[in-house]
Amino acid sequence: MGRLIMAHMDIDRQPLELIARSMHERARERIPECRAWDCLDMTDPWHAGLIRVAYDRAHDFIAMSGGIAE
Repeated sequence: MGRLIMAHMDIDRQPLELIARSMHERARERIPECRAWDCLDMTDPWHAGLIRVAYDRAHDFIAMSGGIAE
């Protein structure tokens, strides 16, 4: 997944991934056809788009909440 988050290198990857995963799983509650985070395949364009959206939303969430406390 490193290639997918290149635009957000200024943020620690671990919290970003945890938030992206959480946001994706939350969206799955409303979209039952959507696969679980661990079942997404980065080589599939549709899945890669879902991963990208989750990372973008996580990045925005972190930025709006003032960043991640150390």
